[in-house]
Amino acid sequence: MIYGCDAAFWTAYRAELPAAPERWTINPMLSWVQWIDSRNEPGLSDNPDYIHQGGNSGYQAVGLAHAWGADRIVLLGYDMGYAGTHSHFHGAHAHGLPNPPQDMARWRERFAVVARQHPGLVVNATRGGLLGCFERVQLINVLQ
Repeated sequence: MIYGCDAAFWTAYRAELPAAPERWTINPMLSWVQWIDSRNEPGLSDNPDYIHQGGNSGYQAVGLAHAWGADRIVLLGYDMGYAGTHSHFHGAHAHGLPNPPQDMARWRERFAVVARQHPGLVVNATRGGLLGCFERVQLINVLQ
């Protein structure tokens, strides 16, 4: 599954992304992407008909996995802070997409609500980063 909340992301990367797996968003205006309804509420939705927004695609992807019944969610690339001079683990977005570092502290606070709401549901296999509210794990241990 590929998830992105921003229409700008889908417009910029549509041709570069594989047709499979499924593509998901909260934006119903994107006819080539499946969508799920969303609400601007804290934590994760316990209603499988909608997810909570959280301000970023990563948060929404966690919400979608929860809505689909995941009993364990492993994070990769969720640094939620600068990695050296980069605002994202992959570096700055291309195609003129925004790089909003000012939102990262707020995003970390929203994830902390998820950690309190659903202890043990999410683990973080990201190397480094500032998202400290979830148990840190080594990816190799999760895959074994």
